[in-house]
Amino acid sequence: MVGLQADSSRFRLPFSRVLVVEDEPRIRRALVAIFQDWGAEVRQASRVEGALAALEAPEPDLVVLDVRLPDGNGRAIVEATNLLSPRPTLIATSGLASAREAFELAQLGVELFVPKPFTRFSFESRVRAFLREEEARGSGEMGSSLSPETRALVTGRLSAFAAIHGLSVHEQELVRLAIAGVPRKRIPDILGVTDNTCKTRIRRLLRKCDADHLADIPRMLLLHSYE
Repeated sequence: MVGLQADSSRFRLPFSRVLVVEDEPRIRRALVAIFQDWGAEVRQASRVEGALAALEAPEPDLVVLDVRLPDGNGRAIVEATNLLSPRPTLIATSGLASAREAFELAQLGVELFVPKPFTRFSFESRVRAFLREEEARGSGEMGSSLSPETRALVTGRLSAFAAIHGLSVHEQELVRLAIAGVPRKRIPDILGVTDNTCKTRIRRLLRKCDADHLADIPRMLLLHSYE
């Protein structure tokens, strides 16, 4: 992370407690500084074991984690946050994670994925934009409002739904991300494709399903059994 100095003093983070999980000391220090500048109390960890311990009370409102850590995968941390109530917001970063790994993290509940390398300015911009979208969207996309049990039910119907509508593997990935409640603007990064490629795939998917918006498809799966 390049140490660009952004004007963080005027922005106040809508979270009081943040956990930063990053094994590279320089990046970890920079991330801690960003969230402290935004007015949050920040805890930090460099390994999965330390992160799991840091999830104990007082529980964080926001977790920022590297996908690859020396003693394991960030997936274990994500799964642990699913047991917390309320569940913290999750932001994942990585320069090594495959599109498949990023996709799986999104299914588990990661709301924002920031690929490495990034500058301080670009990271701050991505996080601010994400928070503005979340605030403007209110309750969020259809998938983000589903309980874990309902998500599992809807996902279980996807194979039959895909067969009926002739969905490709790529189009099924889009549906899974919609079920997970991933914002539209985050999908290209997760899938590792350009925004134009993503738009083309979504348009093709919507035509096949006779839907107007990507968020309509989880509703279709919820309202019909497709068995």
